[in-house]
Amino acid sequence: NVARGDKTVAAVGVNGTQGAGLPHYTHVKFTIEQGAFLTPADDIGGARVIVLNAALRRSLFGDEADVVGEDVLVDGLPFTVNGVLAEHKFMIVGEEGNDPSAWIPFHVMRALFPKERSGRRAPSGASAAVWVADPDRVQETAEAIRDTLLPRYDVPAGLAEHIVLTQVTLADAYQDMVRARVTVVGSLAAVTFLAAGFGVMAVMLASVSQRTREIGLRLAVGARPRDIHWQFVGEAAVLAFGGGVGGALLGLATGALVSKVADAPVAYDAWFLPAAVGCAVVVGLVFGILPARRAAATNSVAALTAD
Repeated sequence: NVARGDKTVAAVGVNGTQGAGLPHYTHVKFTIEQGAFLTPADDIGGARVIVLNAALRRSLFGDEADVVGEDVLVDGLPFTVNGVLAEHKFMIVGEEGNDPSAWIPFHVMRALFPKERSGRRAPSGASAAVWVADPDRVQETAEAIRDTLLPRYDVPAGLAEHIVLTQVTLADAYQDMVRARVTVVGSLAAVTFLAAGFGVMAVMLASVSQRTREIGLRLAVGARPRDIHWQFVGEAAVLAFGGGVGGALLGLATGALVSKVADAPVAYDAWFLPAAVGCAVVVGLVFGILPARRAAATNSVAALTAD
């Protein structure tokens, strides 16, 4: 129970932490709305401080603006509010928001709330995350940790294989998902490039047929076929460049709209805009070759005498 004055919130999840970093959910860290999170110094010094999540702050303090420095009771023992966590947008929440929870220094929790307190058992253990420098040795490291822990603790036989969990399976599944995504998106991109390329080719072929007299006149006054060729290749590149810039800007605007409507973060790498425009120009150059060759092969006499 966590209380303040005449307000009490039952069944609050109170976590002991050594202050190594902010808590996280689905690998995304919470952020601080007020005050600060706990630090290793708070844990070593046995500070009687507490950090509340947004739901617990609302339940205890209502609409009060700043609650840092206020006192609350955790199972009747006083703690001073050190900070408040902001809402976590990726939490799975109900009508009342995130479940009320709080964080206090680990050594304070171990000293003040032993498992025998009030005849109830505290959680039976703690968890730790181990980061392995060499990904190829993850499984080897996990087995070494498990072999070290098993003799020290009375672990039931059925749980022996689950005392240490690795992310290898999750990483493999993630890689499979990435490969599938690349395949799907790559296929869509290839179809889009082909459609755009044939569109550029059709526009340029129509331009060549409509500008036959202009081509013939240029050839008659001294232009060489290669000059005509590069003129139309350049026009195709300019046409594709304009489309690439317009499409990239439309993509940025669409991303901003999705971010606002869906309340989901949308970000782009720095190479996105030049890569998009560069791909468009390459498509224009490749598919502009055939129209350019047709223009360069125009007979000047036939072009000038044509209706």
